[in-house]
Amino acid sequence: MRESAQFAGIVRDVLRYRILKRVQEEMTKEELDRKRHLLQSLEQSEAEAKRIEQYLNQSGGAPPRRSNSSASQRSNSDPPRPEEDAASIDSDFPPTHGESHSPPSAAQGQPHRSEPSSPVHKKTASGNFVTSKIFGRVSHAFHGIVDVDPERTRRDQIGKTRESITQLEQALEVAEKDVKDASVGVLRDLKRFQSEKEEDLRRYMIAFAKCHIEWAKRNQASWEEAKAEIQNIQAAPVE
Repeated sequence: MRESAQFAGIVRDVLRYRILKRVQEEMTKEELDRKRHLLQSLEQSEAEAKRIEQYLNQSGGAPPRRSNSSASQRSNSDPPRPEEDAASIDSDFPPTHGESHSPPSAAQGQPHRSEPSSPVHKKTASGNFVTSKIFGRVSHAFHGIVDVDPERTRRDQIGKTRESITQLEQALEVAEKDVKDASVGVLRDLKRFQSEKEEDLRRYMIAFAKCHIEWAKRNQASWEEAKAEIQNIQAAPVE
């Protein structure tokens, strides 16, 4: 009986293992189906993007616009012309009508000395530098977060999804094999346990029947002895 109880505990553990493997198989199937639907939607988006790109290439898009940086570089690279310099000087210093032109003095001919910048301007410049540096880092991090190339991101996601599907298919094969092996092992152990229990029960019943037969024989012998004693008492002469 103790061995039967131990074997029943082992079979219970194997059944629990088989149930867990079955749950793992179902979860793997659900995840695989979800990844397949995701891959299908991504492939549809990729096909739609390719179709739109092909249509734009066939129809002929607008010419690319020049960026501000190239325009500024070109404007900086062009040397200023003398006519433009003279016009700018004349616009900055317009002639005053009705005033007498006084001859230039010696003080006007001397070079104008610039005053040294105050500490307030230095602090303001340093503060602007720190602020621009901080905002530069924040903008760099923001541009890193923002999707700047959705096509490449979509293709990378398609590749990762296909890799995940391959891994899930392999995991599903392993889980199905484990469930099959566990089911076969549990069924084999249950059959063996059932046959052993039936054999034990048969032996128990045979032993019980033998004990009952032995008890009945002893009881019969006792009753026969009692019957003989009663007959002897009745056969004795009465004085």
